[in-house]
Amino acid sequence: MRSMIPLFACLALACGGDDKDDTTNTTTTESDTDTDADADTDADTDADTDADTDPNRVTVDFAVVDLLTGQPVEGMAFTSDGDSDTSDGGGIASLTTPLDADFEIVGTQADYYPHIWVGYGGMDHGYETNLISRGGGYAIGLQLGLSIDPAKGVVVVTVEDAAGNPLDGTTVNTTSGFDVALVPDGSAAGFAPGQTTIAGQSAWVIFVNVDPGNMDVDIVTADTALTCRFAGGGTADWAVSEADSVTNMAVVCE
Repeated sequence: MRSMIPLFACLALACGGDDKDDTTNTTTTESDTDTDADADTDADTDADTDADTDPNRVTVDFAVVDLLTGQPVEGMAFTSDGDSDTSDGGGIASLTTPLDADFEIVGTQADYYPHIWVGYGGMDHGYETNLISRGGGYAIGLQLGLSIDPAKGVVVVTVEDAAGNPLDGTTVNTTSGFDVALVPDGSAAGFAPGQTTIAGQSAWVIFVNVDPGNMDVDIVTADTALTCRFAGGGTADWAVSEADSVTNMAVVCE
């Protein structure tokens, strides 16, 4: 790779007291000899090791759904450098990565291609990602007349502006070898060959059958005054491709 434990508050409630109605006891010499030696000396020695409070790590949240059905994907196991989590019934997971460092987060689930998120841990941030199932990938490839090579990778670059809107007219280039690049175009097939995002469509550029290895990525916006970075900060100029996997690269240009 180039170069996240929720905090549960525990409330201990101790209820006690000598609830005795001694209205019939007229002995004035009776004294309470119970000195209650059980002094509460239980100091909170539980050191806070919650990764969310570690100043050297940032939180990365995930919401994952199936690309074709739109349903949340449960049971995707996420791993990063030093942390892990599994998506729940709502497709939600959260983990941490080292502060101010490039990262690769890997998600695996039996029905889906392994997915990789590349980015930078400059701040807490999150991803809403459409996952490609193996069956879905086959169906999309068949519809588009493509064959997905298991010895190569698929790389998806998503480009948005600072408000989270798709940034149309953005071209994504790479020197890595690939068979075809696709962009959503609103047609019946859903995609067309191209490397420049189209107005009114999701701003994805999808590289199919990318040679495995590190990728140099060059993002060219219609507004040349914009600067592009990963969703978590850092310079968005690299990705990775791995065989039989889908890599996700979320870019913000502002």
